[in-house]
Amino acid sequence: MRKIWNILVFLVIICICFFAKDVNAAEESGSGTVNDPYLISTLEQLQSIDSPDIASFTYYKLTQDLDFSQITSWNPITISNVSIDGDNHKLTGLSGSIFNGSKGLFSTANNQVIIKDLHINADLEFTNPNSGILIGVASLGSEVTFENCHISGSITSTSVGVGTFLGNLLGSVNIEDSSIKIDMTTQGNTGGFIGRVANGRDINIENCIAEGSINVTPSGTTNVQTGGIIGNIQSASSVTLKNIFNYLNINSSGNVGCFIGYFPLQTTFISENLYNATLVNNPTYTVYPIGENISTEYANIPMVTAISGGDLNDYQDLLYNNQLVGKKWVIRDSSDSFSITFAPDADLSGLTVFLDSEAVDFVQHENTVSLDFSVDQHKLLFCFSEVGKSNSILYFDFIFQHTPLPFVQLEHDEQTITVVDGQILNRDEMLESNIYYLSFSEMPEGTNVIVKVNGERSFIAAEDNRYLLIIDDNSQIEITFSLENHLPSVFAFSINVIYSLEDLVDTSQGILSVQNNHENPWKRNPEELTRAAFSPSINGTPSSFTVTVSASSGILVFYYKIDNPSSNTSNKLGVFVNGEKEQDFSNPEERDFYTINLHGASEYIISFEVIIGDAEAAFTVQLADIIYSDESEYLFYLDYDTSMGSVTASVDNQVLNIHPAGNIVGVGHGVFLTAEANNGYIFVGWKDEGNNIISTDKVYYFVFKNETALTAVFLENSMVARIMDAGYLSLQAALTAAVPGDIVILLRDYTLEDDIVIPAGVMLLLPCGENDLYGYISTGFNPDGTKQTGYREELYRSLRIDAGVTVSVYGTLLVNAVTGVPNGGHTVQGITGGYAQI
Repeated sequence: MRKIWNILVFLVIICICFFAKDVNAAEESGSGTVNDPYLISTLEQLQSIDSPDIASFTYYKLTQDLDFSQITSWNPITISNVSIDGDNHKLTGLSGSIFNGSKGLFSTANNQVIIKDLHINADLEFTNPNSGILIGVASLGSEVTFENCHISGSITSTSVGVGTFLGNLLGSVNIEDSSIKIDMTTQGNTGGFIGRVANGRDINIENCIAEGSINVTPSGTTNVQTGGIIGNIQSASSVTLKNIFNYLNINSSGNVGCFIGYFPLQTTFISENLYNATLVNNPTYTVYPIGENISTEYANIPMVTAISGGDLNDYQDLLYNNQLVGKKWVIRDSSDSFSITFAPDADLSGLTVFLDSEAVDFVQHENTVSLDFSVDQHKLLFCFSEVGKSNSILYFDFIFQHTPLPFVQLEHDEQTITVVDGQILNRDEMLESNIYYLSFSEMPEGTNVIVKVNGERSFIAAEDNRYLLIIDDNSQIEITFSLENHLPSVFAFSINVIYSLEDLVDTSQGILSVQNNHENPWKRNPEELTRAAFSPSINGTPSSFTVTVSASSGILVFYYKIDNPSSNTSNKLGVFVNGEKEQDFSNPEERDFYTINLHGASEYIISFEVIIGDAEAAFTVQLADIIYSDESEYLFYLDYDTSMGSVTASVDNQVLNIHPAGNIVGVGHGVFLTAEANNGYIFVGWKDEGNNIISTDKVYYFVFKNETALTAVFLENSMVARIMDAGYLSLQAALTAAVPGDIVILLRDYTLEDDIVIPAGVMLLLPCGENDLYGYISTGFNPDGTKQTGYREELYRSLRIDAGVTVSVYGTLLVNAVTGVPNGGHTVQGITGGYAQI
């Protein structure tokens, strides 16, 4: 028999060990000591700390916020001799009847329990009595401490004995530096922090704030107790309340104590600095400023004769034994300051002013008190104190309305895009530009607008009641609307910028379409100045785009550049034609032209794909000058007057000897031209076959695509003005020769001694730089700046008009201006500017 008993004992020990191991398996790490607490990162680990009979003290600590939204029930947990450190994390997603069976996050607290640094947001329903969001019941002899705990949300209960921190207390409790912001609907014995104290010992509540509402409707005719802090104390040794701000609205058909519903006569009560801003709607029973059976005298409130906002006579008061102990005003028409005037005989020596529960300085001039505050502060207390008496309060609740949100619209390429709930609507494909116009409808007059792009304030220029918004990449947009005497309202949405590939792909012949990548779009690389080179927005991430060519044969050429320092061949640029691999590019430093010969089909889909096998290895790709041609070579013609200047040419850094009959140049190759004017002449620019000046740069680069003819234009340096490539010795002569559509450009400083007429349809341009050909009036943006960065002025041209000379303007006189810096401009630096014209 002894052997069988020993075996049974051994089996029981094994079962206990297995059980303990299973519990600890849910714990992330730690040993449970004060310096090495068990770490809680999941709901399962939190559920596993059930410890009804543990005698030794155990420490737990949360390592992250916990979300309860995916669970519908919670097993009862009994905690004993534990410290739970929330580490200022949040418990969210607590809703419905999740705690109905457990009566709280922890159903029962035994012995010593400490809960600190925890934030909870909950919207709960209880049907059982003695329920609380944190703890249902603190058992007989328990000692529970809450430090820096904050609870918000709502409670709906069809029972009694309900509180946010504790449902029912049978031991001692200490609550410090904590707050509630809760809306409670119950049937009685309800308190903001503690519902009921059945057989308590010592209760201490200090440095706490209560906001929200308590609504009590008894199920029968029983006289139920409601308190702002504690509902009903049946028995307790002592109660201490210190430094408590109570802003609750209480609606009850039973007895109401602004701090304690019912207080037993035999219990010791200590209070200090109770600030009672409670509003009580109680048509049936008595309202007690502190609690039933707590009798005290209150400081005198002087008569108020004027307030700077609201209606002086529209208030609610709280009387006790025929003495005024509190008044409350609701102010809706306020500014950023407030003043209150008292009767001439008012004693203001014991006045302290609190703003959102913090003591603030004020200015007193005779019997008027004034102070400044911001629109996000709205609880203003004037506290009157006298030695040996409880505080009396004048409470002003500033209810600021939010600025009304207008309807937000984006305009892009003459398309109107409505933004709703952070989404861009009314579009069939991704946007392909970085320039947008914001407009707002139904926006109150005087509304201030601030726009931030990815957290940084964006420059916005008003134009025709619209706002210019420049977005350089995928961006989060946050628009703040603020109106005087209103709280600001924020509207946020995102823009996914898919850049146009027109500068990358020549669609002038053969190429039907090009489609950029939406997940990782290709965009122009600003560091590549010679070519319009494009790379994926996010390096090291796969990206692709396709080009569709409609032709039976021909070539597709492109320029590519690979930077692959690790020589990792799993990262590469793959080129595919109609689904078949054409070529892979992965060499460490590779740059060249590549030609694809197209034949055998009527349409070709060419796919350029960045393939990433190793995301950790550095790898970048650039593509430029994707061109289709039915021929691989064309003739290039260059003409100029050798008596006026000279031109040198090169193709891909190889000298090109210019022949009058033309030079053969391969499609896709880069051509450099350099012009030098002879003495007595100036270089004007490069003219195409259509007689258009396409560039004024002395060093001109372009990618050769098809047969091209250019002329280097020189003029005598005595010319005063020009129209295209024609020079004129006087401004009058140029304007006389001009026809509608012409732009007369001033070439040098000039003094106007005779009357002139600018004909209708003609522009006289006073340029701000040598590249200023058209005045930039078609885009509304200024040129790219002066010769160097920094704050610098440079006068480029002057037109002096002598006294008595008349300028008759029937067309346009444009005096241009500069904003920005070289190689910058508005698209890079977010800078726009203006100009003046007559």
